[in-house]
Amino acid sequence: MLELIIVLMVVAAVWYYRDPILSFLDRAADEVNEAVDELAEQVEQIEEEVDELKDKIGASVDELKKMTKDKIEEIGRLAGVELDKRKTKANMIDDLKSSVEDKK
Repeated sequence: MLELIIVLMVVAAVWYYRDPILSFLDRAADEVNEAVDELAEQVEQIEEEVDELKDKIGASVDELKKMTKDKIEEIGRLAGVELDKRKTKANMIDDLKSSVEDKK
């Protein structure tokens, strides 16, 4: 008999509080959806930046030669390529271009 009373009380409590619970779950779902949308926008932005970097890497050798070794290394890192700054600038550019072409 006690178990039946407890079960009835739980059912009554769930029924009584269903609207606040559902409202909370709806708000939580909305917040999750907003976070997913924001992340999707950030991913799109990052993809655009990566495409821009690929375009920069695809720049002419003359343009890359005007850059410093540090800048070439930075572009390489953003493209996922580790360059050795102990090498000459020309060798760094060759390594960068060949690595990018391999990834295409």
